Amino acid sequence: MLGLTRLGLRRFWTHPHLRNDGKINLTEVLEKSVLSNPEKIPPQKKEPTYIAGSEFLPRPYYLHAKCLKNNTHITLCNPDKKIIYKASSGSCGFRKGKRRGYDTAYTVTSKVLEQIRLKNMSIENLYVIFCGFSQAREAVQNCLLGQEGSLVRDKIVKIMDKSPIKFGGPRGRNVRRI
Repeated sequence: MLGLTRLGLRRFWTHPHLRNDGKINLTEVLEKSVLSNPEKIPPQKKEPTYIAGSEFLPRPYYLHAKCLKNNTHITLCNPDKKIIYKASSGSCGFRKGKRRGYDTAYTVTSKVLEQIRLKNMSIENLYVIFCGFSQAREAVQNCLLGQEGSLVRDKIVKIMDKSPIKFGGPRGRNVRRI
């Protein structure tokens, strides 16, 4: 293999025996490539088949709960990760400072669960994905475990946490002193 440094490039262009004089054409390169040999093509990663014991389980729905300091967003997605329904504290009628808090997050979660009931969705598997740390996170959990969540409680297969963890990064803000 040629080293294409300054000297290598100069050597490459000044010596005709090092240059490609059209001896290798494009069809030969394509014949040797991976695309022309279908048996060498690596298999694409597909979503795994969900198996529990010997039973096949259908693909899961996703319930994303983003619990921020001042707001709560709950999103229900189908197995193809397309949004079916979304709700936030603002869409439930809470404004400004009232969007934070336990009661607000409980109301938002119960609204999403009510939509599942009204649309008669046949959810077999449900993944619950939390993001963020606040009192809203506990409200979402309690709503799923309470009377409102009785429709989907036994369908929950997995609970995940996608909260970002601060590692290094810029210097944090000063603590507010009143």
